[in-house]
Amino acid sequence: MLTAPAFAFFFAPPIFSFAISDTQNLIGLAVMTLVAVITSNLMQNVRSQAKIAAFRERRAAALYGLSKELAGAREEEDIVDIAVRHVQGEFGGSAALLLRNEKGELAYPTAESLPAPLRGIDLRVAQWVFKHGQVAGKGTDTLSEDRAIYIPLCGSQEAIGLLALEPASLRRVFLPEQRRLLETFCNQIVQALERVQSAERAKNAPSAQKRKPCATPCSAPSPTTCGRR
Repeated sequence: MLTAPAFAFFFAPPIFSFAISDTQNLIGLAVMTLVAVITSNLMQNVRSQAKIAAFRERRAAALYGLSKELAGAREEEDIVDIAVRHVQGEFGGSAALLLRNEKGELAYPTAESLPAPLRGIDLRVAQWVFKHGQVAGKGTDTLSEDRAIYIPLCGSQEAIGLLALEPASLRRVFLPEQRRLLETFCNQIVQALERVQSAERAKNAPSAQKRKPCATPCSAPSPTTCGRR
């Protein structure tokens, strides 16, 4: 943008003055100003696109890192550790992952998820969010006076846990791109938890159902059908 006034001051007669006496120089100055404005806008668009591309690349790397670690998790405690670490690394602040206990209520995991996890959250608020399946807490329209954000983790059939996050900055959570990223994080965490819980139920289930013996010997070779003579 400084090209046009520099041309007018140093090259267009009378020199060392911003006054222009020649009409042709005036037209040239207008063209230079127009080109400078267009070039400036194009450069701004290029910088914006570069920032967007860098953010999307970083988001893809974050999602890949989370999904890769979750895929190798075999215990709920491992998933809690991985989830809390990645959420805190991407969104800042402190986080805690609460799971449903045998009574159907939320509770802290038996194992510490991190050396200093977020443990000052209000379990009453967490239980309300878990029950109603609605995001609440800081930066929302519900229970906004609380210092943490409460996000229910809804599985394929029912809620299985809750993510509590005390962010360093609300912008890192509620910007549209960041919010979609957090939702994707939660979906991957839910899928990992359901996979581990399903495997645990299958492991604890009896390997085969006990069948009542036939009153008479079975003539059919199939173990699922009995034929009486």
